[in-house]
Amino acid sequence: FPVTILALWLSNSWVLSLAQDTIALTVTTILSSNAVEVASPVLFTKDDCRLNVENPHISTSILKRNERAIKANVTSECIYPQQKVIFRIIIQKHSWFGFREVQTFIRPISNPKPSPFKVTIKDAYITCTNFIRTEYRIVAHAYVWIGGQPYPSLFGQSEKPQYFNCGT
Repeated sequence: FPVTILALWLSNSWVLSLAQDTIALTVTTILSSNAVEVASPVLFTKDDCRLNVENPHISTSILKRNERAIKANVTSECIYPQQKVIFRIIIQKHSWFGFREVQTFIRPISNPKPSPFKVTIKDAYITCTNFIRTEYRIVAHAYVWIGGQPYPSLFGQSEKPQYFNCGT
């Protein structure tokens, strides 16, 4: 859905348009009563960053602690350094009425290390409570801060749902 946010500051007009493909800033400055200067630089396009959502899997590190868990790994990759990333990761399972949320994780990362170009979350998981065969998928969304400005990433989901003997 295209969204427009309009903020007026004295004689300057700032319009930030959020669309599916780009975020563009249009600055209109009133120079005199007859002249108007317009500049529309493209600040961020959908190809500048991407959200990689891995398929759900049984966590081997948690399995070593004698627990079974469905784990979600999500990575935000950008061509610009990310100053901050806030991930929203949802683990869903299939039921009679389609997929439903099992748990949502909000994971903020500031000053990402080792690289600000690739930020990964690997600590989102749900513990299995039984061995009922269940189908899971992962959906995710993130906001990235580049140059001090927040930008929404594209919505992402795992490539295909996976079945596990892991009920919740």
